[in-house]
Amino acid sequence: MYLFLKGRGRTYNAIGLFDGKTLIVKKGSLISDTVSEKINSSILKLRNDSSLVSEQNILLRDITFDSPSAAASFVTGFTSNGLIKWRDSDKRILKSLQLNKHKYNIQKLNQKKYTLFYNFNGELWGGINTSKSVSYLKVKIKAHRDEMVELGYNDIGNYCIKNSNKEIIFAQSFQKDERGNSNVPYHIETQKPQIKYKKAYLYDKQGDIIVEKRTDVFAIIIFDVICNDTGEIVTDLKFLKSLSDFIIYKRIPVMVKSKAQVSMATYFPQTKEEFIKLPGCGEKMYDKCGEMIMDFIKSYLDVKSE
Repeated sequence: MYLFLKGRGRTYNAIGLFDGKTLIVKKGSLISDTVSEKINSSILKLRNDSSLVSEQNILLRDITFDSPSAAASFVTGFTSNGLIKWRDSDKRILKSLQLNKHKYNIQKLNQKKYTLFYNFNGELWGGINTSKSVSYLKVKIKAHRDEMVELGYNDIGNYCIKNSNKEIIFAQSFQKDERGNSNVPYHIETQKPQIKYKKAYLYDKQGDIIVEKRTDVFAIIIFDVICNDTGEIVTDLKFLKSLSDFIIYKRIPVMVKSKAQVSMATYFPQTKEEFIKLPGCGEKMYDKCGEMIMDFIKSYLDVKSE
């Protein structure tokens, strides 16, 4: 997936190619001519390498980084959060492109996919399952046959698995009344991915949201902020506090619960579709205040990216 990182006044203008883990800053990208004293020494070494960067601060060849943040720091010359700095062609920040809370929604190129087709009594019912695993689809054949027999469709049934080139790579037939004898049902209810939370507290209206619990005073608000698999908080606590103040100051004409505020401060919705899918949000909230809140989010991100 191609990403872009631009500074005001063309102070830097870079193109990146992200595969979900590493990010390649492409040849021809313009990097900033200013460098912070606190920047990582390895990044500084790359920036000072004349075989990589021209005198005009143009990248002479592709450079691969282990993370979006390392790539962003190289381009800007300052320690940077790549999840917020890098944007796609629709100007959505990389963090908002996350899927299933903590995984990037990245399409893998040339990914093999197989489709299971069903033919009952001479009538082709088309593709009924798609998977990257042929073995998985073979299990589905038996489970589907069992279900069809239970429903009364017990005549001859033919199945085949085709690859992305529509070539048949596996076929299986069942005679009348013959079952698949699968040990798993065809339809399986999948559980929603578990989101990990951690408590965060606001003790003073003028103070910050913190994760340390105090015993000398009661919290004004307790937030369940979102963590990644290692327990690290991924919710932007600084923005969460700003958003909470903004909602009170603007007298938003709808109850925006803490769950919705945490969702916004974690995934930074950029479109209506992204907004209404967030936990605690929805169509009604969007109609009341969605555009106003997303304008506030955009302003925050613009300031942060400077």
